[in-house]
Amino acid sequence: MGGQIYTRLWSCVEQSVKDLQPFREKRHEALKQYVGYHYSDDGAVDRVPINMIEMGVNVYVRHLAGKAPRVLSTTQYQALKPQSALLELALNHLIEEINLENTLRRWVLNAMFGLSMVKAGLTSKGEVEIEGVMHDPGQPFADIVDLDDWVHDTTARVQEEMQYMGNRYRLPLEWVQESGLYNRKATRDLSADPKDAMNEGGDARAEAITHGEGGRQDDLKDYVEMYDIWLPTENVVVTLPTKGNTTPLREVEWAGPERGPYHSLAFNDVPQSVMPLPPVASWMDSHVLINKLYRKLTRQAERQKMIMTYSGAAHADAARVAQGSDGEMLRVDSPTSVQPQRLGGIDQQNLAFMMHTKSELSWLAGNLDSLGGLSPQAETLGQERLLAQSASKRVADMQDRTMVATERLIRDLGWYLWEDPLIDLPLTKRLAGHANMEIPVRFTAEQREGDYYDYVIKLAPYSMQSRSPSERLDTLKQLLMGIILPSAPQLAEQGIEVDWLGLVKTIARLSDMPELDDVLTVPGNVLPQQLGSAHSQKMSPNTTRTNVRVNRPGATESGKEEALVQTLMGGGVNDDQMKSVSRPTG
Repeated sequence: MGGQIYTRLWSCVEQSVKDLQPFREKRHEALKQYVGYHYSDDGAVDRVPINMIEMGVNVYVRHLAGKAPRVLSTTQYQALKPQSALLELALNHLIEEINLENTLRRWVLNAMFGLSMVKAGLTSKGEVEIEGVMHDPGQPFADIVDLDDWVHDTTARVQEEMQYMGNRYRLPLEWVQESGLYNRKATRDLSADPKDAMNEGGDARAEAITHGEGGRQDDLKDYVEMYDIWLPTENVVVTLPTKGNTTPLREVEWAGPERGPYHSLAFNDVPQSVMPLPPVASWMDSHVLINKLYRKLTRQAERQKMIMTYSGAAHADAARVAQGSDGEMLRVDSPTSVQPQRLGGIDQQNLAFMMHTKSELSWLAGNLDSLGGLSPQAETLGQERLLAQSASKRVADMQDRTMVATERLIRDLGWYLWEDPLIDLPLTKRLAGHANMEIPVRFTAEQREGDYYDYVIKLAPYSMQSRSPSERLDTLKQLLMGIILPSAPQLAEQGIEVDWLGLVKTIARLSDMPELDDVLTVPGNVLPQQLGSAHSQKMSPNTTRTNVRVNRPGATESGKEEALVQTLMGGGVNDDQMKSVSRPTG
């Protein structure tokens, strides 16, 4: 491309930095509330005794990216089944190797506060440190791009309309000048860029909350800052220095996946805008109000005091009362002349309003108490499950968005594995039904067959969600008791036998329970096919189940708060509501 294009491109980048400044500033305010007052000197200005932002964010991150994903590779071509299984092993190995779990958690965490981006690619030459993270040569990577470092075509209404997008990053100056990947003449003019806690527009970067807003900071060695800008129409990636020099450091044709190097994650779209509405933005006003009210109530409580007053003629009575001990009998000549007086204290209507606002924020955020398992929200198990299912509608939509974005990211990472002519990954494959028995396999270029897009890469169901041991056991019981065991006699009558080893392997795979592979083993003198037949002959087709229902009066946190709010506001409360206030919520 010509020099005029680079000049206009740099002008666009500068304008993008300005256009995105309000979004960066709002995110910075929300992050200060997230870390609270006691995190650092540059956290929240006021104390945050009830941190609804931190609670809500962590509840959703746990639901959306609770653990590392596992992928399933399938293909419609029977001849490619073995290669599909090998690709699945290679992808799951890569996910663990590059610690994708941590990247996904930060990706989701950033999406709670604004537009969240991940940059995927392949380290081309030599081990290199990018933003403090070492990247091995020839290995795919997925790095978080912070909003402070992100630029894009802000005139675009949707991402597909963007003429350019890119990110700023830091590399060791010596490596840039000696790697041979960049224009040697242009790199000679580069100088070190000290790390700065402020953006070009004067707004504080996110890391200023940790490192302070004191401006520039010293590095152990010299670094240089640069932009990678992807131009989708021209299908090139241009590397520009951040100091406004329009001479590019590098220009290469994009030879990666067609979606480009950048992957976005957002939860609430805004019509005719690329920038999403982050969930935290909808919570901020209520969160700030709750904490303002609570701080006010705290000041009122601190000012509250109890004193004794007496009339001038009751001096002797007052002296005796002041000197008396707890429980002591005292003689007073005028009992009404010495009276306790309560001054100050919490305003009960403010307390009721604060509790109401807190309840409304929980509702606005999708019923945080239910999502976080913080307290029962209904008085029976059935009602509790209905509430949980209702609350999970919002989570389910966010999970779907996270799953789709993660699948696209992993699919592109797999593309780099597939297209690498020098790939040679040593892997291990566990044999179904044989505890602790694994065989070594290798993923090499010679073993690949077909086109990469002949394979369908999907995430295993629920693999990114944190699941407790009781939930795993419940899933297993439902599958066995509800489907497999009741159907086994009918299947046997038709000559169909249950492959118990295959069943256990499938449950382990789709339920993300690999430990089930070790439940069954094959004796040396018994064929695997005989296991299902032997079991089906011994199993009784009739089963008896007894359900016992026990009603226990209980209370919910929301019900108790409602009754208390009505009381404080002077409203009528019936006897059942008053009894529920003192009832345990467990």
